[in-house]
Amino acid sequence: MVKLLSAPYGSAIAKERHELGDNFRLNEVVKRVMSANVNYADIVMGATFGARNILREQNGIEAYRNAIRIQAELLMNSVGFDRQHGFFLGPFTDDCYLANGVVHPKVNEAKEFHGEQLSALEYIDGLPWFEAFPTINDAKGAALAAKTFGKDVAINFVVSDNGNLRSGESVTDAIRACESVSGGFVRYYGVNCCSYEGAKNAFLADKTGLLNVFYLNASDQDPSTLEGSCEVVKEDISLRISQILGLIESYPRVQVVGGCCGFEIEDLELLSRQFRR
Repeated sequence: MVKLLSAPYGSAIAKERHELGDNFRLNEVVKRVMSANVNYADIVMGATFGARNILREQNGIEAYRNAIRIQAELLMNSVGFDRQHGFFLGPFTDDCYLANGVVHPKVNEAKEFHGEQLSALEYIDGLPWFEAFPTINDAKGAALAAKTFGKDVAINFVVSDNGNLRSGESVTDAIRACESVSGGFVRYYGVNCCSYEGAKNAFLADKTGLLNVFYLNASDQDPSTLEGSCEVVKEDISLRISQILGLIESYPRVQVVGGCCGFEIEDLELLSRQFRR
């Protein structure tokens, strides 16, 4: 059975003019967004993507762990323990669209960074959900960290319209690189923050048969122009949902679908209604 992934925090929260850096524990907007996702999604996420920059600051790991604990508390209060849940984790690079040119991180540096992310989740139940990886080395570092911690993870790549990673590397090569070091701890491989064309071409080109997740932007504009999820020029969401359903029908190996930038709670509700017919 294909599972629905919760709508992205950024779009839903930005809609209410909320800043991700505000105090999560006291903020009612975050609680509303998380609770609303529970109504429609099979996999409900806590949003730690924007908090990854805390790790780049001095003594950032403790601040990051504290942010994770607060969001875990909110997630458990909203979701409970009877629903699959997890935490969005961002890439090592702080430029996931490579708008300023390709910079390939060193695998060991990426592994150390993603290991710190996983260490913050070590005593928290939930699936670490890595997303928007633009290069193979970033993803390979996460796969190595997953093996080190013995923890199942999801790894998702941000792709261009041609279906390749933003670095130009193929999804096939990226998955094979991860599989070569992961020890079997990558549960899902997917593409996110992309157009329908990008996801379709990634699945067409995948030679591993392991690509099993996609969640599309609500717009076909180049992801590097989005400036996060606040600047999305939203298009026909009914068309996007029909495209999602078409990809599911074309690729039986798909296990998880959803929406990314610009895909809001009401869009997830519509997808859920179409999907559950």
